[in-house]
Amino acid sequence: MLKYITSVVFLFFFLVNVMVGQYAMDLTPRISSDNSISERVAYTKISIDYGSPKVRGRQIWGEMQEYGQIWRAGANMATVISFSEKVKIQGKELPRGSYSFFVIPRENEPWTVIFNKVAQQWGAFGYEESEDALRIEVDPVINNHVEDLTFDIIAKDFDGAYVVLEWASVKISFYVEVEHYIVLEEKLAEKLETLPRNTHWVIYLQAANYLIDEEERLDVAAKWLKASEDLYSEDGEWSGQYYPKAYIKGDLLWANAKLSALNGDFSSALNYAEKMKAIPGDYVFYDRENEVEQIDQRIEEWGRK
Repeated sequence: MLKYITSVVFLFFFLVNVMVGQYAMDLTPRISSDNSISERVAYTKISIDYGSPKVRGRQIWGEMQEYGQIWRAGANMATVISFSEKVKIQGKELPRGSYSFFVIPRENEPWTVIFNKVAQQWGAFGYEESEDALRIEVDPVINNHVEDLTFDIIAKDFDGAYVVLEWASVKISFYVEVEHYIVLEEKLAEKLETLPRNTHWVIYLQAANYLIDEEERLDVAAKWLKASEDLYSEDGEWSGQYYPKAYIKGDLLWANAKLSALNGDFSSALNYAEKMKAIPGDYVFYDRENEVEQIDQRIEEWGRK
């Protein structure tokens, strides 16, 4: 009789432990660890929070996770993917925010990836298709064995990143396109609206430098450099909280030099560079940035063109 009671008590506590784990009460440690990953792509932060189950010798695809059934893409809470700015995925816009991330695996067919507007869900039990913000199709790829379910965010450039999910013998991925140029324009307008007018020439310069260093939209960079030059005043009021005006004027001349070189006008590039080097003072752009910007090296290269 005592053995029977002991067995019942053991079974009771075992079931309580399992049920508490299932019902997200956080009383006991979770079998599948909670992980997170984030990556900043230009202005956009991409974050993924997910539970990471192990294979543990099981047949995952088609058995433990049935084909054609909605899956939380992890364990415990449904996986959550967040974007700090609006993005595009397979050409479809997705507003900034957090989304539950679900997958429908299929045998010998593309898998469905789902971004659902209800960000906090336990598993897929409360999933409602009517709350979907976006669905895409991706092709699964046979992969080397991965024991722990893993997400990765691989930044390609300032234009976007690949989100990769690997588990067991399968990998899926999709490309997230960020609209960094649109965000740059929005932030430029915001800074011009909120910061003192005597700083506007620096705001235009900083935005132009970004495009020049990325070697894109050089026509816009030229327009912003022109705006910076037009707003610059040698005798204008300046705040000691910023870099000295002579330093920033050197940056402006060097930006023009780089832009001219990118446009193939090496004579103008050399002219701007010499003006920049001639700026006097104890804290000037040439002295401080020569090594980082490789100023002397670039001037030498332009001179050979």
